[in-house]
Amino acid sequence: MKNEENIRKENEGKENGCKENRCKENESKGRCFQLVLGLALAVFIIALSATAGLNLRGIYSADIDRYGLTDISGLSKERLEENFRVLVDYNNIWGAKELDFPDFPMSEHGRIHFEEVKRIFCGLQWTGLISAVIIAAYVASVMVKKDKPGRTVQRAASDLRFLKYGAMMVIIIPAVLGGAIAINWDMAFVVFHKLLFRNDYWLFDLETDPVITVLPDQFFMHVALVMIGVALLSCAVCLVAYIRLRHDPSSLKLCRNE
Repeated sequence: MKNEENIRKENEGKENGCKENRCKENESKGRCFQLVLGLALAVFIIALSATAGLNLRGIYSADIDRYGLTDISGLSKERLEENFRVLVDYNNIWGAKELDFPDFPMSEHGRIHFEEVKRIFCGLQWTGLISAVIIAAYVASVMVKKDKPGRTVQRAASDLRFLKYGAMMVIIIPAVLGGAIAINWDMAFVVFHKLLFRNDYWLFDLETDPVITVLPDQFFMHVALVMIGVALLSCAVCLVAYIRLRHDPSSLKLCRNE
């Protein structure tokens, strides 16, 4: 009898150990999955920030007056805004395949550079859309599981960790960019271009690519600041949503109200 009791306890211990190991393994897999979702969220926020900075045309309109671009170019504000509209539309996924400024000639090197810029923006927009679909599908699946037996507040909260992870991944980027801009914008501008482009076609010749005379460095700084602001605001929204839903998942119907 004593041997049987010992064997039974030993088997129970092994079974409990296996359950504990399975729980740890599942928790590890869940954390990795949440990190992947956080990465998708980070990509979406970066794409959103870049697209917002690109398409907020009021920035350029204000800079036309601020830097006297009509006097520099000899064109009216309306004509400058039209040329800028063509450039912005070209850099969106719904834009034209070829760039053709109404009032500015363009060299072959200039054309190649604008094509490279378009690939960057369109790549960000497509990856952002894909990331948004992934996140939306996941959130929908979580909401479907809300009536699943054993669905607890703790479990519902753990399904939202990607909000925290994504925000933490993104917040590093605007912090670094903001610091670089504050220290030395000109140097940050040069380093940024050297990192993104494998050639020096971004160094425009005023004679062959006069459009650069109406795209001052300060304008790009203002666009960068808008991107940073949108990214930080998005991170704040994600963190606030995570904190709120962690304490009350039922507000998004992620679990049953007890």
